[in-house]
Amino acid sequence: MGKFINVTTFTFAICTAMCFSVAGTSFTRAAFTTIERYFGVSSTKISIYASFNQMAAIIVTPTAVHLTRNMHIPRILYFSFLAKAVGFIVLVLPYFLGPTYHPDGVLNAERNDSLNEENIFCRNEAQQDATRNSMGLWEYCIPISKVIIGLGGCLIWPHSISFIDNNSKQGQSLVLFGLNFVGILFGPMLAYGFASYVLSLWVNFTYECAPDWVDPNGSDWIGAWWVGYVIAAASLLVFSTPLAFFPRNLKGENKLDEDTDDKDENLVLKDHFEDEDKNTTKKTSSSMISETKALFKNPLFVMQVLAGIVNSWAMATKATFGQKYMEIQFGLSPADASQLKVYYIGSLCLGFLVGGLIVKKLKLKPFNVAIFLLVVQTFYSVTFLLLWSLEGCSPQTPDMLFGANEEQNLADCDCRTDKFVPICGKNVTMDGYLYEELTILSPCKAGCSDVDVTYSTEEKELFGCPVISKGVDSRKYINCAVPVETGICGAMECKSKVWIYLGLVCLGTFFSGLLAFQDIF
Repeated sequence: MGKFINVTTFTFAICTAMCFSVAGTSFTRAAFTTIERYFGVSSTKISIYASFNQMAAIIVTPTAVHLTRNMHIPRILYFSFLAKAVGFIVLVLPYFLGPTYHPDGVLNAERNDSLNEENIFCRNEAQQDATRNSMGLWEYCIPISKVIIGLGGCLIWPHSISFIDNNSKQGQSLVLFGLNFVGILFGPMLAYGFASYVLSLWVNFTYECAPDWVDPNGSDWIGAWWVGYVIAAASLLVFSTPLAFFPRNLKGENKLDEDTDDKDENLVLKDHFEDEDKNTTKKTSSSMISETKALFKNPLFVMQVLAGIVNSWAMATKATFGQKYMEIQFGLSPADASQLKVYYIGSLCLGFLVGGLIVKKLKLKPFNVAIFLLVVQTFYSVTFLLLWSLEGCSPQTPDMLFGANEEQNLADCDCRTDKFVPICGKNVTMDGYLYEELTILSPCKAGCSDVDVTYSTEEKELFGCPVISKGVDSRKYINCAVPVETGICGAMECKSKVWIYLGLVCLGTFFSGLLAFQDIF
């Protein structure tokens, strides 16, 4: 076994664990809208809760790294991944222990029998509004889990990089860092690809099918968001285990006598680290403050820091709200929007690759690097500014959406709902004007009484369990006040706009990958 314990196998172990770790954290962005609907909280709350991950890491990382720098690093990394797995488990506890979700908007063990079954869309929901999607204290599992995930992840990146660098041969560390970075990039791609599948499954798919009246593009649809976190936690528990069996120092055999046992080896290494720290800690502490002040007196460094902050802000906003934007603007389901985000990661990887080739082939001097970065940054900014001229397909204002006004109904019924299940009405009169096509808020507002859904079923296996996968062939609303079609109006023309939007975002993401090579330089 000794010949397999080296820095290369360590890199492979840490790379695999980091892949699933990043996949778990990226799954929150993929399931952003779904989690928002399930817990019945606003986008603002979800964003604040999600930021607890970074906040915990920022606060704890400097102290935690300092206190653990002389400990058994592989085992520290192992326990860090275990902490992240615990965070993912805490996040899914509301699904397994909390109330059950039902598509009438009430999280309860039984459906409300007082509903008007003669018309499943046109119902008085005034009594449901007070309890709609109320998770109670279960909601706070989100910030608690994010804090645990942040605490667990604060040591992984600095310790893994330093451990690989300290135990690799000269010139080997760059290759190993590259492999490690590839694993990190593969994590979000895995998360978005897997989310596109599980979010197309009904949240309670293990024991019930989605009701016919629930449209996957509507606000009542909740995908199986919990599956992603369960897989991430289980994968971390499995793939982080090898880290616990790596020695404290992979170069120990070159520094100590071969006959020295493990206990003596640890004592010698401990004395070595303690002597080195005594000589360097005082010098480092005294010079750190003065060197930091000198750096912030350099205008180029200050501008670089500010540019990094603004760029990180933009990237974080795009990663967090980009999918929700696509869902709202182009009438996509969470599963469809998540599938398209896979192209983002591919564009970013291509940018990194081209940037690395530029550094290697052209051998740019500092001035030429600055010129190149300026040009790429200009294209990067212009690309995203072009998105301002690209309007979405969904109604852009309440005036373009029939039913946004609570009093607007196309049938005589007491219909009060904020559910968004868009359908396209034909020859609709609104505010005295006749529209050939007009997007209506929901079948309820169109006076529809029922829906006829034709399915194509296919039996599959998910983790060894048989699952009946349903594909909707057609969805026809019945007894509506006007002729209607499913989805927003102009859905066919909307597909071209989606690909234009995706092309611009991928191009901008490619440029951001090119800009990343400035850190390598």
